[in-house]
Amino acid sequence: TKQTAYGPIETAANAIFLSPDALELLDELKLNPKPSALKLKRHLYLDRKFNSPLSFKLMVRIILGWRKKIPQKEHPTVEDFFLPFFGRDLIDHLVSPSLGGIYATEAHGLDMESLFPEEFKANTYGEFLLNIKKRLKKNRGMRLKGSVSFEGGMQKLIDALTNSLKENIHLNYHEPFRLQDNTILCTDALVASELLSGTDFSKHLKNIQYAPLSTTTIYLKKKIKKLENSFGVLIPRDQGLHSIGILSNKDIFPFNYKDFPSYTFISPEIHDLEGKVLSDLEHIAPEIKKSDRVLVETKLWPTALPIYNKNRKLAVNELHQIADKKPGVILFGNYVAGISLREMITAAKNFASQ
Repeated sequence: TKQTAYGPIETAANAIFLSPDALELLDELKLNPKPSALKLKRHLYLDRKFNSPLSFKLMVRIILGWRKKIPQKEHPTVEDFFLPFFGRDLIDHLVSPSLGGIYATEAHGLDMESLFPEEFKANTYGEFLLNIKKRLKKNRGMRLKGSVSFEGGMQKLIDALTNSLKENIHLNYHEPFRLQDNTILCTDALVASELLSGTDFSKHLKNIQYAPLSTTTIYLKKKIKKLENSFGVLIPRDQGLHSIGILSNKDIFPFNYKDFPSYTFISPEIHDLEGKVLSDLEHIAPEIKKSDRVLVETKLWPTALPIYNKNRKLAVNELHQIADKKPGVILFGNYVAGISLREMITAAKNFASQ
């Protein structure tokens, strides 16, 4: 989190979506998470209009497809899995934008079993949706749910972790890497492949691809009218814009954004970006003039997120088999243990308990 004269700028994750394990970790670190504002609207940008993702067309598709059999296909993508259920229009204008905000990849590039390992085995679409509902029920008893952040931003979590581990870690360590027994690599797959060069691990780690991503945070003198009281908006890629989503920061976490409205534009592009994002702003909010801009800052991530495709799944399967034969090396990261912070926290807890 970068602090500015106008408010914070989150250069990576803007929140953590709580699970029981994530909440347990925050308690252990003596942190005080603050929930996002309640009853925020979600928008979908289609044909120059802000729409609700919960459309009549979606409801009809769910009702008509509830008992429909899921087609059996080896290594199906999310698109393969859902196309008979939702149809092409909802895949392109709802499923892809929704998952793109998490995985930075469209439905045709995502491996279904990697995203939904437990629910994947359902026979009908109705059974699949019920399995999702059962999983969500597990979190009902939590004292705090949903997206949370901290006073001052997500850096509070990083600082608390650093302080908790200060007797056991070296920051900014520059000595040569030496592989030893009980080595746990918590880097991304590309760095891990370099550190393990010459081993059986390296070639499979290189098969894991990464998607670029950028965030551009804009502070304004006034709010974007269409985004008032909202979490933000998802933007399908066929709408002619460079951004795939916008977060309405002041509405989500008002305690961190006192004076000026702040919006974060998320884009899969990393070249000549600022002008493109300002063009998107002009497109979706023509009422915002150049004189209304207070601050514009961009962060580029050329290898932001692992792509959860078939290649990643097969590579991770191979890595597990190699690790079983060489138990002194452990690979950990969002390319192995789930892409989100809460999934990695659960995976770390399970690993530690073993």
